[in-house]
Amino acid sequence: MLTNGLKFKRSYATTAPFNPVVRSSRSGGWLWVIPATTFALGCWQAYRLQWKLALIDNAQKKLANPPVQIQSDGSQIDQLDSIPEFTKVSVTGTYVHEREMHVGPRNYQSGNAETGGGLFSKANGGYIIVTPFALQGSTQKVLVNRGWVPSSLKDARKRTAAQITGIVGVEGLVRRGEVGNRFTPEPNTEKNQWYTVDAKRMSEHSDTFPIVIDLIQSSRNTQPVVPGLTPLPKEAAINMRNSHLEYMITWFGISAASAAMIALRKRGRLR
Repeated sequence: MLTNGLKFKRSYATTAPFNPVVRSSRSGGWLWVIPATTFALGCWQAYRLQWKLALIDNAQKKLANPPVQIQSDGSQIDQLDSIPEFTKVSVTGTYVHEREMHVGPRNYQSGNAETGGGLFSKANGGYIIVTPFALQGSTQKVLVNRGWVPSSLKDARKRTAAQITGIVGVEGLVRRGEVGNRFTPEPNTEKNQWYTVDAKRMSEHSDTFPIVIDLIQSSRNTQPVVPGLTPLPKEAAINMRNSHLEYMITWFGISAASAAMIALRKRGRLR
């Protein structure tokens, strides 16, 4: 091409040919870490699900066993620390009502509430009554979860007829207490306000052995019942949280979805 006597040579920019396979492997290969990791997490939750189901089944079988008799002289009190949770035990002694503790507010749990059973509210919530229990013929005490009362009966003076005196026999399940989370408030011991059945802190506060005996409705207790005033024990069910199935489905779902997205992305680039 001549322009004003000058000759220009037309040039063209050149680029390397596009290779979608190479580009895809460079930019997307690491993405497979996501479905691989989430698949492994799903497998772990599947293992944990089987473990928890076996744990629940074992605990349910313990409900049918006869209670372990704790000697009235308290000589077996140290053995309580080695007794597995949900073991049915029978003890004799007296309630120390002036040291009872209130846990709540919370709804009454009927059935296996933590694993999808019934959860019913009575009187717009209430409180769990945990009372020190002095073992007969011993200086040792344990904690007894007597059950639930509506908020209107939180004050023990409103249910004096149900504050059992004298020696009684109680039967219930051995528990290690509840574990709060980062959002659980600290207990206010001055106001007798607790938010979990914290066996360790409650035992320190009331000078008892750090074991909780949960009364259950089917227990053979010798304590009299005053309708409408006596704390309502739990039903004989194992309240054990089991969310592993939901976690397993979630992780496997994320793994499948992410793998499909990566496959479609690479397929689109290869076209």
